[in-house]
Amino acid sequence: MVGNSNGDGVQQDNVDVLTITYHPDTDKMEIGGACFSLNRMLMMVERAHRQLDAQWKIVFMQEQQATAGEQARVQEIMRRTGLKG
Repeated sequence: MVGNSNGDGVQQDNVDVLTITYHPDTDKMEIGGACFSLNRMLMMVERAHRQLDAQWKIVFMQEQQATAGEQARVQEIMRRTGLKG
């Protein structure tokens, strides 16, 4: 959306807002906001899906790397001490 002036010469940007609230106890979802169009809201949901997916993949990979590093350290300690796993 285009920016506008609030009358005192200060430029403000209009923003689209999409709010999703999930209540796990009742398995209900509330969706609201103020957007230029339904298509814009749907595009925002698609983009949020891609971004969340990418963020979760990064976290998963970091956890996997940390686990692999811990396992390698344990294996090295076991090798040095002569223990067999």
